[in-house]
Amino acid sequence: MQDDVRAHLERLAAELKRREWTTEFRSDGRWLAVINPNAPELQERVGCRHLAGGWEFHWAGGGPAGPAEDIADTADRIVHVLRTVGANGPVSEFMSAAPRLRRRAASNLARTSLSELAAELELRGWQASFRGDGLRLLVVNPAVGELRDLIGCRETADGGWEFCWSWGDPIVPADQLVEA
Repeated sequence: MQDDVRAHLERLAAELKRREWTTEFRSDGRWLAVINPNAPELQERVGCRHLAGGWEFHWAGGGPAGPAEDIADTADRIVHVLRTVGANGPVSEFMSAAPRLRRRAASNLARTSLSELAAELELRGWQASFRGDGLRLLVVNPAVGELRDLIGCRETADGGWEFCWSWGDPIVPADQLVEA
């Protein structure tokens, strides 16, 4: 399945490169970063998934970007979304709101990952409770009640997510929850 994802993303990357757009594979080839060559701040990750109707490209936020069977149409959509518009155009307005929207989306993803970790720890008999803004999880070892620490979740440079100790050291990628 992972090979199929990579193959579809490679076809999309080739089409975008033909149009002189920049692409980079991220997260072991599971995501393709698409970057506007004229405005590098206009970039987004695109993934590929298999649905009942076939393969589909999707934005990092989960929304559909286009069918994998029609590479040219999907590339048209991606280029349209990441296009450069004048100084007061819709893309400029979106970009001024983008950091706030990205922070909110990142917070939601971190909370979801921490909720899954809390559920897994509680199944193993540990105590886990959210602290502060809901982006930190206090964990208590049941065998040694005074042994406790805060765990957070952050986005990594390659676009993935990882659990980390309160002092910043990484623990494990969030998609490897059972190992945490």
